[in-house]
Amino acid sequence: MGLKQLLLSHWVCGNKLVGITRTDADIIDNFERGKQISDYLKEFPAKKYIVIDDLDLGISKASHPFIHVDGDVGLTDENVEEAIRLLS
Repeated sequence: MGLKQLLLSHWVCGNKLVGITRTDADIIDNFERGKQISDYLKEFPAKKYIVIDDLDLGISKASHPFIHVDGDVGLTDENVEEAIRLLS
């Protein structure tokens, strides 16, 4: 099941997915993902957003609202509930 379908199954509008970062293989340092998100938000400001990832590559350090998922399990119902709470 794709992320959009999973979000829709939990009553989250999946068409609000606005961006993705480079793959982990393309990450240069341990803080790059947080920097990428900060740079994106400078160009495209968002009132509310969350970052969902299985690795914290500078996301928390950059103070982004972050849901850390288990890479072996994937997005769980609990993760989705947390996302809804953060966006409410």
